[in-house]
Amino acid sequence: MSVLKKQIKTKKTKEEMKSFVNDKILKLPILSSVVSKSEWNIDRLDIESKLGDGYFLFMENLVELEIKLSFMGNIAKAQIEKAIDTEFLKLEENNS
Repeated sequence: MSVLKKQIKTKKTKEEMKSFVNDKILKLPILSSVVSKSEWNIDRLDIESKLGDGYFLFMENLVELEIKLSFMGNIAKAQIEKAIDTEFLKLEENNS
């Protein structure tokens, strides 16, 4: 089993980032089609999907992501990571 683990630094508050992940990241086609459950627990968003299970943890100016990928998730790991990175980069570029 492979793990996708990232720390993403941002200029945004944790509330702005929570909204961004809810509105943009979870709606990415590569994720939205396979996420079976997402549940908020204060500053942590737990997700379950066909590609793996994990979480987003929100702190001021930092988002931590960890997903334990299934076999299928491991095959799509590079695509998932690229899609997430692209969306976070767009967010930072739009607000520089």
